[in-house]
Amino acid sequence: MKENSTIFALMGALTILLVVLVVVLGLRSKHTGLDGYLLYATFEQADGLSVGSPVYLSGVKVGVVEQITLNPKALKPRLAIRIAPKVGVPEESAAMIMSDGILGAKFIKIEPGLGNQMMPEGSDFELVQDSIIIEVLLERIVQSAEAARKPKSAKQTAE
Repeated sequence: MKENSTIFALMGALTILLVVLVVVLGLRSKHTGLDGYLLYATFEQADGLSVGSPVYLSGVKVGVVEQITLNPKALKPRLAIRIAPKVGVPEESAAMIMSDGILGAKFIKIEPGLGNQMMPEGSDFELVQDSIIIEVLLERIVQSAEAARKPKSAKQTAE
C-alpha cells in the first residue's frame, strides 16, 4: 500500500511540474526572443498577420512582427517589426504584406530601397503595400464575369 502512495505522489509531482513547464513556455513564447532593432510600418489593413509572423529581406528571414497595434488617430494597424541586429535595411525600402501561395500564411516582405543610408532604429517605412484579400479578389472576379455576361443577354433579347 505504501508503494502505491509513493507512486501516486511521484505522478502528482511530475504532473504539476509538467503543467508549470507548459505555462512558463507558453508565456515565454509571446516574446519573440530576438535581439535587434525595431522598425515600424502602418498599413490600411493587416489581415492574416500576427505577432511572430516572419519578415524577409531578399528572400532571407531577417526578423519577425513583434507587435500589432491600432493607430487611434488614423484607425490603421501599425506594426512593430523586429530586425536582426546585423541586418541593415536601406532607406526608401518598401514593406509589403505577402502570402505564401493562395491560402498560405502571411508574412512581411521588405523590398530594398536605393538609399545609401540604412533606416535608423524606430523609423517608419514610408512605402507600404497591403495584402490582397482573397475574398475581395474573388468578389471582383465574379462582378466582372457578371458584367461581361449582362450585355450578351441584352443583345440576345433585342434580336
